[in-house]
Amino acid sequence: MKGQFVMLSGLMTLSACGVSEDEFREQYKEAICSLVMECQSDDDIFIFDSQGDCELFVTLFSSGTHGDDCEYDKKQGKECLGDLEEASCETDTVPSCEEVFAGDCGYWGASYEYSDTGD
Repeated sequence: MKGQFVMLSGLMTLSACGVSEDEFREQYKEAICSLVMECQSDDDIFIFDSQGDCELFVTLFSSGTHGDDCEYDKKQGKECLGDLEEASCETDTVPSCEEVFAGDCGYWGASYEYSDTGD
């Protein structure tokens, strides 16, 4: 399985204007972990026993990595969450999620792709 190292699950109803940065981070974490739990295999880099373990990993991995010049786009955040809701185990990347943050954003501004086949 090839996939974007992104974590996500139970999405809440989104407003037409977008979602706040805090709402995005929480919903993204839930949605990506839901997808990971559905799609993980024994060959994946990270294997989680539960949704909670995955969410804890994402929380710890992404905490404290927000730079001073990191900008959040709430409309792009809404699009990303919608695209993640439609994602499947066949989804390699979610391009809309790569545009949510710009600048010095650490984890949130990076794309983590992996392949369990060594490609």
